[in-house]
Amino acid sequence: MSEGVLERDKGCVLLTIRSDDPSLELGMKPEWGVGNQLLLAGFCKKLRLKSDIKGSFSTHEVQWDTAMTNSYARMLVSEGNGVFLTLQNLMAAGEDNPSVKRQQLVKISHKYRSVIKACVDHMQLVADSITDDTSLKLRLEDQSQVLFKIELVWHLCEIMFVDIQPVGALLTRLVDWIRWHFPECETWVKQVMESSDPAQHPLYWDAIYSYVLQGRIDEVRKLLRIRRSIDADELVAMDDLLSRMPVFSYFNTLSEFDLYWHKWHEECKLTLDRGTFQLSPNLEKICQLLSGKIETFLEMTNLCETWYHLMVSNLLYTNPCVTVGELSDLAHDYVNMFGGPMAVSDLDHILLAAFELNALEVVKESSQNLESWWFAAHITDLLRHVGNFDTSHDQGHISLREFLLLDYASGLASHCSMWQFAIDYFDHCPTYGQQMMECFLERISLQSELKANKILDIALKRNMTHLANTVCKLYGRKALQNGRLGSALTWAIRSKDVQFSTYLAEQFISEYVRSGEFYAPSLLDNLGPSVLYSDKLTFLGKYREFQNCYANKEFKQAANVLVSLISSRFAPKSLWMALLLDAIPLLESEQVLFDDEQTYELLYFLEELSSIKDESNSELDKKTQTLRLAIGRNLMRAHTREKFGKE
Repeated sequence: MSEGVLERDKGCVLLTIRSDDPSLELGMKPEWGVGNQLLLAGFCKKLRLKSDIKGSFSTHEVQWDTAMTNSYARMLVSEGNGVFLTLQNLMAAGEDNPSVKRQQLVKISHKYRSVIKACVDHMQLVADSITDDTSLKLRLEDQSQVLFKIELVWHLCEIMFVDIQPVGALLTRLVDWIRWHFPECETWVKQVMESSDPAQHPLYWDAIYSYVLQGRIDEVRKLLRIRRSIDADELVAMDDLLSRMPVFSYFNTLSEFDLYWHKWHEECKLTLDRGTFQLSPNLEKICQLLSGKIETFLEMTNLCETWYHLMVSNLLYTNPCVTVGELSDLAHDYVNMFGGPMAVSDLDHILLAAFELNALEVVKESSQNLESWWFAAHITDLLRHVGNFDTSHDQGHISLREFLLLDYASGLASHCSMWQFAIDYFDHCPTYGQQMMECFLERISLQSELKANKILDIALKRNMTHLANTVCKLYGRKALQNGRLGSALTWAIRSKDVQFSTYLAEQFISEYVRSGEFYAPSLLDNLGPSVLYSDKLTFLGKYREFQNCYANKEFKQAANVLVSLISSRFAPKSLWMALLLDAIPLLESEQVLFDDEQTYELLYFLEELSSIKDESNSELDKKTQTLRLAIGRNLMRAHTREKFGKE
């Protein structure tokens, strides 16, 4: 018995194995399994004979969960899969208008972000409700943080690569990005407004500064009105400045906005220089922010939290017409203000790559640091459709998009409850998708008939004939082992396995000989064209046809079917006498049902049966005599009808 523990340490994975397998003492040889699986075996180059080690050799399987394969993240996988398929269908439709196509891609990006946000909220809600399992609570909070980072990066990629805006509107999108991901100030405002004296609350000014940093001017004005009775003149002046701050969306052209903004900005500086707010340090600090004084912004790094929050906030009051090309250098400048390169985190590297418009680096850093292929696979797929990845990013004869989708799908395929989602991703990987899909499906354990039917349906829809036949054979044999003969025959027919179908047909015949009744007669009644797979199946189908005709009193048709069945010699010899005995009621019928030729066929069949009898049997001899008399009488009646045209 062995136990394994996986631990992460500075980007490395440490594996500790506790086992009573003596071969592991010599060393281990690892091999990758399927998905999140590692196979380990004892290994030593100097070991020549197994007898050198006492005990048995074993292969140890190590599996681990990732942030995307637990039950709480299933929402992200399933909903993300739906958005992915919607995107593929839209692109397959082939929209010719670039503007319409861009709008479609932006909507898809919004849907992806909505899915991520919903998953973050759900996971956080579950974590908050847990009171008795600290370990699970911490694990969920950690995974929620991973998803928060994914949403943050996705939103920035949308701004930089997908929903590309003109100068002026670009900063508006970045401000929205900051507001969306740093909502702490809203919590502070709620606490302030719920207090008995909001103006004296310790968080009052921090809430106002945070709103200013996020460009939420209307909310700032509302909060300042609370103090109007205290600092009336200064508040009126500040309110006037805030109310006249230009907003890009209100202007028709960039030049018009730029003109008004610079005029307003100069007025903020002049107001500050005149000392209008000298007697009110808090209002003066607001005016310093409006004037874009970098020293004041640096004083508020505790409110900005990150360098990119500081950058967007400062640009809002210094360069609202910033261009995409300027953001790369500016980002590095603000990183230096916020601790320099030594303080840059893994997340910062991803964001810097996005500001540099380096989509490939975003994908690379995300793959290494966000603990999942989900983000890398889906953002690459989206950006490939946008046009940010060309063939120069492909790996040999496989595209980067397909490489990442295959890796993500492989992880899903190895998960017991998520393998079906993997099929959709394999479907959209033109080079190796179907081959990998077939490999994974062949290795899925057929634990239930429902699961087997799902795999079979997938295989048949994609013309995977070999896989479909394999599934049918495996489950047919499993059904036979469980004593379900009808189910086994159904699977054998679906697999088109002639040998197995013949064997099962023989089992049906043996059961009929033993009990006098067919097992699962409704199945035999609906064999259809599959009766042609083997002689034994043909016999079963035709014999059931005879029985049904007889039961429905279609005696002439029953006679024809019976003679046809006898002539074919498909019936096993153990049933030859039974077939002839079935003919007696038809031979004795008032109506002549067998003509001359058919009657002679019955006689030949009886003679053949008599010639192969091993020993005399009084009961058998009696039946043979009865048959001879019935056949003779019918032959006479058939001759008479043929000669005189009447019964």
